[in-house]
Amino acid sequence: MAVLRYSIVYRILGMCLYTLQLSAVIVQASNLRQRRYKVLRGYKMDHVVAGPTSPLSAIGCCSLCLETAGCLAVNYNTATQSCELSSKTVHGDNLTFSQSEEWDIYYTLIDDWSLVFRAAAGNGESVYDTWINTTTQTDHAGACQILQPQPRCSGHYKNQIVDGWNNADITQVKLELHSAGRRVAYVIFDGTGSDYSNWFSKDRILESSWSDLTPSAYYTSFAMEGWEHRTVLIFQGYGTCTTDVAWMSVVAFQGFCSWDVQSSYPAFVFSPELLQALLKLVSE
Repeated sequence: MAVLRYSIVYRILGMCLYTLQLSAVIVQASNLRQRRYKVLRGYKMDHVVAGPTSPLSAIGCCSLCLETAGCLAVNYNTATQSCELSSKTVHGDNLTFSQSEEWDIYYTLIDDWSLVFRAAAGNGESVYDTWINTTTQTDHAGACQILQPQPRCSGHYKNQIVDGWNNADITQVKLELHSAGRRVAYVIFDGTGSDYSNWFSKDRILESSWSDLTPSAYYTSFAMEGWEHRTVLIFQGYGTCTTDVAWMSVVAFQGFCSWDVQSSYPAFVFSPELLQALLKLVSE
């Protein structure tokens, strides 16, 4: 007989999607080591372990980082050509940033994961509609690429890779849930041969922070579109609200269950257990 676990479903700040694919941005050091970097323009990481060093080109700054043990990112000043090294990358925990037109951040693509979508809570915008609408791109929304409470991301971030999915050579897709700059849950899907919607499937699950989220598990709903006010939905059973069993859901607008009632939308709810749980609403 199955044992149902009572748990709390937390409201969180947002949902992130990453893709694992080939990257053309490569820096090579004198010792023949290589590393891929991405650039975030108009920001500076406050966490610095060395520097400033000048004058250097942006590539020279990245090369210096590559040759320095523990360096994962750099601040580069385009006006003074100064270079600062950091032992953290922009998607790390407990980071703060300053906004400045003169500074750019070049950061390491750890394991080649690229952020392609970030959905923010409480901005009034539909997560599902933003994802499927091919005319919606926010490629230059710098604050939305930083997975920290500040600077605040006012909209959803969507990279143009999403609309060119079929030609992007995507091998895996990682969905993460974040709260206060910290990852609280994740699922990795097989992205090989997928399109921008069918990657979200139980049959493509490779790994998850939820131990019972597997291809062979029973699901009453595993759908990006979801139904009514709930999208990006992973449910095992529907009951009478107090007996809904699920792993996660995006709540688009107020529904009829207590955990659907939030102060703003979209809202993100999930089971903080290592497996599915009965959904209950708690205050933040």
